[in-house]
Amino acid sequence: SCCDSRHGPSGNTECWDDHYNFNSCCNAPLQAVTPAECWEDARANLRLSEEPIARHPVLQDPRNLAIFCCSASVHSSAACWGTDRQDGTEFLKDFSNGESLNFTRRHVDCCYPELKRRLLGDKEETPSWITRQLDHDL
Repeated sequence: SCCDSRHGPSGNTECWDDHYNFNSCCNAPLQAVTPAECWEDARANLRLSEEPIARHPVLQDPRNLAIFCCSASVHSSAACWGTDRQDGTEFLKDFSNGESLNFTRRHVDCCYPELKRRLLGDKEETPSWITRQLDHDL
């Protein structure tokens, strides 16, 4: 198969041309592996947001929406996850010093689906330091 890692980190290079490449063919887009309600929530928050970027037409494209919303920043958190509204989600805090981080729990749920799989998955497969830190943080 073209995507098989036995050919190297970019799969079988004989398969790729100017149109088809490893990233577009073998890596599932984030919006495809994340529950649909994440992006429905993000679009609803964009409609309510006061952030100027929230109305940018480029965010109509699902890939661009995922890239923007999954960039941990004050602006993307406000626009996509509603941190600028009282009824929106709150920023997570750094457990070691209580400082606000630039992302929310919803950001983590929607942008890091692998983390959720590890949380719910086989504890034997997950390194113990990850389990301890996640137990502490969440």
